[in-house]
Amino acid sequence: MKKSRICTFILTVAGLISLASCGGGDSTSNKIIIPFWTTFNKETTEVLKRQCTAFSKIIKEKEGVDVEVVPDPRGGYDEVEGFVTDSFTTGTTPTLTVAYPDNVATYLGKEHTPGEYVVDLNKFVNDPDLGFAAEEELNPSKKGIDDFVSSFVEEGTKYIREGMYSLPYMKSTELMLYNKKVVEQVLSDMGIQTGVTKYMNEITWDQLINMLQYVNANRAKYGLTDADACPLYYDSDGNYFISQCFQRGINYISYKDGKGSVDFVNDEAKAMVAEIKSLYDAGLILTKGSNKNQYSSAWFTAGKSIFVVGSTGGSGYSDPGVSFENGVCKFPVYKNTPAERAKYVSQGVTLTMLNNTGISKEENDLRCKYAWKFLKYITNEKNNINIALTSNGYIPVRESCYTNADYAEYLAEKDYMSVCANTVVKEINGNYFNYPVFVGSDKARDAVEGIITNVLLNTYKKDTLEENLDASFAAAYEIASKAVNGTSN
Repeated sequence: MKKSRICTFILTVAGLISLASCGGGDSTSNKIIIPFWTTFNKETTEVLKRQCTAFSKIIKEKEGVDVEVVPDPRGGYDEVEGFVTDSFTTGTTPTLTVAYPDNVATYLGKEHTPGEYVVDLNKFVNDPDLGFAAEEELNPSKKGIDDFVSSFVEEGTKYIREGMYSLPYMKSTELMLYNKKVVEQVLSDMGIQTGVTKYMNEITWDQLINMLQYVNANRAKYGLTDADACPLYYDSDGNYFISQCFQRGINYISYKDGKGSVDFVNDEAKAMVAEIKSLYDAGLILTKGSNKNQYSSAWFTAGKSIFVVGSTGGSGYSDPGVSFENGVCKFPVYKNTPAERAKYVSQGVTLTMLNNTGISKEENDLRCKYAWKFLKYITNEKNNINIALTSNGYIPVRESCYTNADYAEYLAEKDYMSVCANTVVKEINGNYFNYPVFVGSDKARDAVEGIITNVLLNTYKKDTLEENLDASFAAAYEIASKAVNGTSN
């Protein structure tokens, strides 16, 4: 489905939504207002607003109830978290909000009694009158939670309390992009006859390192003429650390004896970071943290890196346009990684439902009931596809979306964004890892991100690598453990 076909699909759905919103009364008396705080851009917000209008029309016609869902973009995830935590004391809590699982863990940690703020979605998921299989008008396929990618659903259950406290909405992961013409030349020079696409789709860790070494030994030939150019650019220091820990079976964080545990200070993790440091010192890799927090997209599109690893959410920023043709593939898992650990980081948009302590239980229950109906509606097959196509790189969360005729055609196209989405859907194929989330798990992630950055730059000015590692790990542990134990400022 070419770009024009994508637009046709979105406009067709939007047209149906617009038609659905015409006619009928719009009484404002006793209207149920559902605040929905988001992080969305203008285009995604406009599509969401049309879906809100259509949802209100369906509920009015079916039940005679006036419901209005009010999307309210509030900035980034950190800003939204700040607004939500403040709302717990001001009685302004939204019924729905965009959140990372770490944000939800923070909200759970603020509760004085279970369920005070965060709603367990399991109460709705299989309800005979409200669940996914009910109300065909909202979910025409009537397919339930089993239709969602299982690892995405699992993410919403990895909290300290049993239940499901977030629902996946749009998802992303990490992919490796490469300059196809340059890599083709590198393979030819190395005497490798396999076609570039096939080779990169099957590349192993050792093969990639060999290529990086070969490129770096012939920098000028492959266009790396600037002093700050580097063969491989990894966008997220934190994802690099955490993914490598999972694939190598190295302890990172866990949930033990009723509380979160910071486990990343160990010899295996230090050896892993020492290995990354050796690649950095050899001029083979660069990370965002070690390069003044500049995104890899600028390096890639300028031809200053041949390979980049970054999030598929925002893939459009790494599109070189007509400058050169880019290839897309998985970043290879670490050597000798067993199949059960050959998994990738899961990122992207999840939604959570909240109670507002400033209103009555009856009003909260009513808001949550219709908020759930709305979640069911916006995550149905067509609506989920429609919103994902406006998102600059996110994929839908239902298995049925990927076999939908329109989306399948989109995946089959050779456009850059289509190839990115197809690689995520077909090559990574739901193989994502999930760590437990708890109060402070977000700080643990920030802390290990700092380890990579600080070790690569030797921030603490140590004389030996061992001292550098020890200082960086110690600083990270202090930050993470204070947050997990509730003693941070």
